[in-house]
Amino acid sequence: MNIVSRMVAIALATLNFIGFMPRIVVDTARVGINYITLQRDLPLIALEQMQEDIATAVTQTQRPFVLATGEDFARVRAHLADPSGDDFIHNATSYVLEQAACLLSTEPVRYYFADGRRLLEVSRETLNRIITLGFAWQVTGNERYAQRAWQELAQVCSFPNWNHRHFLDTAEMALAVAVGYDWFYDAFTTEQKDLLANTIYRFAFARGNPRRVLSNWWSWSQTNWNHVCFGGLGIASMALAHRFPAHAADFLQQAFYSMPIAMAQFRPHGAYVEGNSYWDYGASYLVYFISTARNFLGSDYGLSQLPGFYELGYFALHFSTPTWGAFNAGDNRNSPLWTPINFWFARENQAPMLAAFQRISYHAGMVRPSSPLFPATGIRVTVPSTLSRQFALSCLWLDPSMNEDFASLEFPTSVHLQSDVGEEFVFMRERFGDPFAAYVGIKGGNNNTNHGDLDIGNFIFESQGIRWFHDLGRADRNTSGFFNNLVLGGRWRNYRKRAEGHNTLVINPHLAMEDQYPFAVARFTSFENNTAVLDMTHAYMRHGVQSVTRELQMLPDYTGIRITDHIVCRMDSEIFWFAHTRADIEIAPDGRSAVLRQDGRSITATLGEDSLGVFTVMNAEPLPQSRARRNPDENRDYTKLTVHLQGVREAVICVTITNS
Repeated sequence: MNIVSRMVAIALATLNFIGFMPRIVVDTARVGINYITLQRDLPLIALEQMQEDIATAVTQTQRPFVLATGEDFARVRAHLADPSGDDFIHNATSYVLEQAACLLSTEPVRYYFADGRRLLEVSRETLNRIITLGFAWQVTGNERYAQRAWQELAQVCSFPNWNHRHFLDTAEMALAVAVGYDWFYDAFTTEQKDLLANTIYRFAFARGNPRRVLSNWWSWSQTNWNHVCFGGLGIASMALAHRFPAHAADFLQQAFYSMPIAMAQFRPHGAYVEGNSYWDYGASYLVYFISTARNFLGSDYGLSQLPGFYELGYFALHFSTPTWGAFNAGDNRNSPLWTPINFWFARENQAPMLAAFQRISYHAGMVRPSSPLFPATGIRVTVPSTLSRQFALSCLWLDPSMNEDFASLEFPTSVHLQSDVGEEFVFMRERFGDPFAAYVGIKGGNNNTNHGDLDIGNFIFESQGIRWFHDLGRADRNTSGFFNNLVLGGRWRNYRKRAEGHNTLVINPHLAMEDQYPFAVARFTSFENNTAVLDMTHAYMRHGVQSVTRELQMLPDYTGIRITDHIVCRMDSEIFWFAHTRADIEIAPDGRSAVLRQDGRSITATLGEDSLGVFTVMNAEPLPQSRARRNPDENRDYTKLTVHLQGVREAVICVTITNS
């Protein structure tokens, strides 16, 4: 683009911005108002009632009760003593004990900031180690594990602080020390327990008063911070309620009242708006808190009965893909949703499909611990693994009676998931449990969500055991303004966060600094017979469009998919159709079809007869008129199949993708 063209583009974008300024101001204000008008859904428990319930729990509840009970550990020991006991418990426990043995000769964690500002990695490693050693001690009674756990706990209690400025670090460390206090209660001396309790109070309780709403904004947050911070400190409050009853009553009263603020984000269908990685994070702490509250107080005071909570347990099934990845929209990884809360939700929902999904995951190679569990991998573990925490909690939460064959269970293969905050997804798949099954997911919903992208209309597609079209996922969060997702926000300077970095449309990119409207909301207007129709018009409201719809169809017999876009513009327009891939692309001489090849397999993309344009291949990098930062190495493993139209007012782009 020459200097004159660039100046014209800037002028048009400026006029366009000014023209839409009233709408932008209103939408920006609406985001703020949404936080002011918080939706709690549960009444505030009377402080006197909370005090009475805590006093009763302190006198009647036996330890351990944090995350699991003595009965849970006894069940594990019984299965280990029985040669015909549950295979998963036998194998997983062997792995945890191997990790615990590794820890006996490993130095305690150090106080350091991996990224220069967060202690979070240290907090998480401490939690992993304490759960690993605590599980090993509870199962075997070997005092070496208790002694090693004390070294770890004494070390973190000697830290100058738990980095309350990034309170997730504090909350996770408080949980780690609370687990140690509770699980090793009978192994530690009074002086040792005094140190743990007083350090939690000084570093966590004194810093995490939810009534200080300005410094502790997480107390009214609608994000995963709410559940992690209330969960970590809430569990610590229960573990130390016999020492600090007044604090416990006050904090837990606020926790039960304020945690529903974030729970409203995933009702009614359990669609966690922050995506798969943050579902695992936020939902896990919610489960940690609810399970501990039931064990200690005998109630979760209605948290588990709120709309969408039990549906949240099925999130992993829908977002997981046949190749043991995930639809990694936003700031998420393409990682399998293997997590012990699958077992917890399976038990709660009496849902054998969830238990089977969790069991088959480690057999399928999603989880690769050490060779005693998986001789075929040939991998030996020589350092502690974060998987040990997952295996330990899985053993404690699974229902051994749920051991059905995954392939024999029935579960909906096509779903439309919605959230009250406007997030929407449609997933269609051939079957569960088959890595070669066809699968497609498409995102509608709300661009302005925590960790969200400008990605309305984005899709991923898998077949033949290969992901053919990718969501590029997370970007460098250390870039300036990364979490500013308002109009002109710094988040949109990242290619992976923009529409051009997704498998969707870009229309007249010169008209606005962002290539989709950051406050756009897109609804699926229909979903039946494996066909979904998404109205994307709002996403391009500043790009000269009259209407934009995308229809996604899974073809009969699951042989492929068809994407049909109908675009009507108010002016002669430039339109891009993008689909990111790692496959090698060969375009036919007439440009009307393309063959994609990867790992010895192939698919064919064909333009419909009424479609304009031809296929081309572009690098996965910003367009010349884009305001995204130039980072040529970031996406060098990807190219994108492209259709590029110019000077059109109406267009149909119909792409059929089939197995070759």
